[in-house]
Amino acid sequence: MKKFYLSVLALSLSLLTFVAPSTAKQPPSWEEETTLTKKEINRIVDDIGLTEEELANFPDDVLKELLENNAKKLASNSKTVREEEFMDKNTITPQVALDGGILDLNATAFSVNSDMTGYKKFYLYGSYEWSKSPKWELTDGLSIGFPVTSKWFLPMSSRGKVQQHEYRYCYRPDNNTSAKWSCSTYTTPDDWDPGVGVGSKIDLEAMPSNNAHKGYISQYVYVEKNESGTVNVKFEYGHQTWTLGSVAFAVYPAGFAIEPASVTKVEDFGIVFRY
Repeated sequence: MKKFYLSVLALSLSLLTFVAPSTAKQPPSWEEETTLTKKEINRIVDDIGLTEEELANFPDDVLKELLENNAKKLASNSKTVREEEFMDKNTITPQVALDGGILDLNATAFSVNSDMTGYKKFYLYGSYEWSKSPKWELTDGLSIGFPVTSKWFLPMSSRGKVQQHEYRYCYRPDNNTSAKWSCSTYTTPDDWDPGVGVGSKIDLEAMPSNNAHKGYISQYVYVEKNESGTVNVKFEYGHQTWTLGSVAFAVYPAGFAIEPASVTKVEDFGIVFRY
């Protein structure tokens, strides 16, 4: 929501009863201090292949799941974006910044134990953190895309819903680093397409103003055991400013992605590995 609407929204929302989506649940806390034991950390570094610096990109419950699944890191990449501070040409004070913020992006792929005979299994994980709050806290988007030529497929339920997906969003006041992160997790993507990827929308919490935001999108995928090759996996973060437009997704030759026209700016961060 635009921040100059917040006082009106706060009054309106106080009269409504909020019903959370059925796929939302409160996850374990994602705090700065890990609850992992030294033995678990050593296993993650030595067996999985993550560095101690990379541990901060994952909540503890995800790291424990990687341990349980005998995960092996295949590739990783990181990117820091300093968003431009766009100026409103119509404002009386032209020096007022309407955006800004620092966005950290991380992508990682793992091989994991397969629970399906005759198939290999991979875990794709992309995290984001606004370490400095953006001025505009609207609805952003996050996606994972891969080419159909990889022959990967998404696990599905008997009702045709994507399974083994997670999207988590957390926020806390930007000026209070001692505050606990408030988090929600969703297990159904907002959009997906067969064999090319998934995407979810990020409704950045704007009350109180100037929040720090972080979260991740993850998806397990399968491929037949006799298939092999080299693949590019493209993660994208779409940031919205100026308008209350809706984030949209589309399918391109390289895979599933955010529709550029639906957001102000798209940041991509990719990885490549053999499988």
